[in-house]
Amino acid sequence: MTEKKYAKNITFPEIKEDKNSNWVEFAGKLAGGANFTMWWYSITQPFVMEEPPHTHSHDQFVLHMGGDPLKMSEFGAVIEMYLGEDGETHVIDKPAILHIPAGLIHRGVNIKKVTSPIIIVNIFLVDEYAKLKTYDPVTGQEVKPS
Repeated sequence: MTEKKYAKNITFPEIKEDKNSNWVEFAGKLAGGANFTMWWYSITQPFVMEEPPHTHSHDQFVLHMGGDPLKMSEFGAVIEMYLGEDGETHVIDKPAILHIPAGLIHRGVNIKKVTSPIIIVNIFLVDEYAKLKTYDPVTGQEVKPS
């Protein structure tokens, strides 16, 4: 069978499962180097996404929405996000889009409460996710890769 001209434009990503969520990861490097990487999470229970403070060389957008495709405005969760050098806490308890500009220090999130499924989509404007710098959460000092 002959390969179709635009078959390269369709990707069938693996849907991964762990104890906290189902998720899909797509990197633009899989689509000829497009400046787009996405992680899509379906979340049904509280948990903490542990992540040390870090920055990226690219912008990141994080979309938060209800998990029912017909009622996306019904957001059944409470999430704490931590931004900036001092870990300023922001609470998300309704649909929201968070913009994390390149260079802004941020860290993991605490999904404190889930009363109905939610979707979180991370979008990175780069062909492959990478941290630029990582910081010690106690001292705030940059941690050099070993």
